[in-house]
Amino acid sequence: MYTLQRDNVVRIVATEYEKERLMTDGFVEIESEPISKKAIEDMTLPELKEYAAEHRIDLGEAKKKDEILAVIEADNGNVSE
Repeated sequence: MYTLQRDNVVRIVATEYEKERLMTDGFVEIESEPISKKAIEDMTLPELKEYAAEHRIDLGEAKKKDEILAVIEADNGNVSE
């Protein structure tokens, strides 16, 4: 995963291609704390989605934070990292 920023806009992308495309639009890559080091309950909605993608967790129809959190916790056996 790559985290890029332009002004106050932050984008998180998964591929080198997406990273390069954003960089041509003026974004710069920034360092960020690895998502998985945060407690799951403390993650924002975008962080939960990224965590699920990194851990290949199918979110199905879950859209809201509490729904996504429930899917992740069920998949992880309620493990907080």
